[in-house]
Amino acid sequence: MRILSGVVLLCLLAMLGFRSNPVAAEVFGGIDFPEGAASFADAVASYDPVFDVPGSPSNTDSEAALGPPDDEDVSLGNGGSITLQFTDNALTGSGDSAPDLHIFESGGENEATFVEISADGSTFESIGEVFGSTASIDLDAFGFGPGDQFFFVRLTDDEAHDPQPEDERAGADIDAVGAISTVVNGGGTGDHATVTVHKAVCPEDFGDPFVECHDNRLAGVDFAIDGFEVGSQVITTDGDGVATAIVLEASASGEITLSEETAVFENYLGAYVYCSELASDVVLVNESAPTGSVTFAASQGDEIVCDWYNLSEPGGAEPAPDPEPTPADPDVVTLPNTGTGRSQTGNMQLLVALLSVAAACAGVGLRRTTKRTPR
Repeated sequence: MRILSGVVLLCLLAMLGFRSNPVAAEVFGGIDFPEGAASFADAVASYDPVFDVPGSPSNTDSEAALGPPDDEDVSLGNGGSITLQFTDNALTGSGDSAPDLHIFESGGENEATFVEISADGSTFESIGEVFGSTASIDLDAFGFGPGDQFFFVRLTDDEAHDPQPEDERAGADIDAVGAISTVVNGGGTGDHATVTVHKAVCPEDFGDPFVECHDNRLAGVDFAIDGFEVGSQVITTDGDGVATAIVLEASASGEITLSEETAVFENYLGAYVYCSELASDVVLVNESAPTGSVTFAASQGDEIVCDWYNLSEPGGAEPAPDPEPTPADPDVVTLPNTGTGRSQTGNMQLLVALLSVAAACAGVGLRRTTKRTPR
């Protein structure tokens, strides 16, 4: 099974553990970075410049924006953007009003840039706009704190405030992006954990949900991850029904609670959840989740995959119209997102079937004795 995709996979492959030795603070451009050069962006996730004038500027090497400021920059053009990624550290809030992020913009003009941040490279949050040298941002002012971790920063030129729109170097010129408040890792491979959710829907008469329902994926579903001391992260399933959280922690182990978005969970009879740690094959969760949450123990270095199956409720959604009903199939109940299941002769039989589903949900963990390898 595909566990990760695109830029999220690149992020995870580059992730390492917490730094075991202290790092000397350094000053760049008059800004004090407590974690030194490790504070700066490490990779380019995307670069989408917009040049509306004849010819293109010479500064189009997107990697010029990586690492500490060095007077080498990349131009965004009028309305263009660049997304930079931290791979050996995470941007966080500080818990106070001190600046947490600084963007180094070059050139003789103070060009405006919109700033967004993301934990997964997919869902971005706006944290305002910077103007040339006035380029520090306090994440706490936007509701984020030390428990929040971000790995991506997207910068978009504000073409409405470009002082030289006809110049071939129009738009913001980015030299570097540094996380003043950051969690740095870089010594071992076992000092973080990942939690990946595979979200699917299962019909009410399932036998083995892994076999029968694993490909019935749903996109756009939020899951909250509460773990160790970091507070909450919210991850959203992508087009493949997959969402991943990276958990960087100072403590060696602790509990993680995984909760499905309430508005989604309430549309179903319940959920069956199967979580395991890939390297050890240890099963962490194998049970129904009647409240929409499960809790399990995790340690640094764990790579955890949770198969989350919601049980479809017959009649819980508008059934698909049957243009040619036949006497042989008078009572067909359409299941949302999965297919159809046939009732017996009326409402009483349907009620009995629903009660059977609840019992099956509670006991399916006992029936699932074979080892499952997430795909």
